[in-house]
Amino acid sequence: METETEDDNRQRASGRAAFKNSVWFTRAWTLQELLAPKTVLFFSKTYTLLGTRENFDNLVHEATSIPVYFLGMNLEGVFDASVAERMRWASRREASREEDLSYSILGLFGVNIPLLYGEGGKAFLRLQEEIVKTSWDETLFAWNGRSDDCMQHMLAGGLIASHPRHFEGATILGLKFPIPRQHYEITNRGVRMSIPLSRGQFDRVLAEGMPRRRGLTFSRHRGRGIPQGVLYAS
Repeated sequence: METETEDDNRQRASGRAAFKNSVWFTRAWTLQELLAPKTVLFFSKTYTLLGTRENFDNLVHEATSIPVYFLGMNLEGVFDASVAERMRWASRREASREEDLSYSILGLFGVNIPLLYGEGGKAFLRLQEEIVKTSWDETLFAWNGRSDDCMQHMLAGGLIASHPRHFEGATILGLKFPIPRQHYEITNRGVRMSIPLSRGQFDRVLAEGMPRRRGLTFSRHRGRGIPQGVLYAS
């Protein structure tokens, strides 16, 4: 009896590992397939029904790092997640064409851009520009990846990420801020926004809620008695 139980446990553990290691959880275009439908069914390679997304929510979370809270909410509920959170879900996805990493997640942000195959990484910059036009969420600038190219881009002073994997280590996650902010925009000088400022150690001025980056400059003014900063970042 004990041998049968041990065998059952091994088979169950093997099945769980096989499920989590499926390439379906790493492909770019399957992220929306996982989140958008109201009902998602999982089948084995022999077309045997395994269960629903809700049946496997913990395993799906382990495979994708998407919080169980957002699984099964379809895109309406997913929009409650911050931009950085949604970008993090896409950060480890793979595609044969680099531009598909961006095209495959347009629905996650409710935006549209022309599909220009052959543009490569420029597609991700265009995606972020479109998000800036439609969103108040400043976590778009809170990327924090672990790859070497991300560190180089960060040290160079960039405020806009150059690849989805730069969001892999993003820490400003969860629900987006309910408090409306003033709009921001991409100009010929970089990104322009008005945000609250606070004074840190050694008399440094800090932009509240913004990541620390080189190459950020501020012009200060007061609005209703509250110090504000107009930020230009290239």
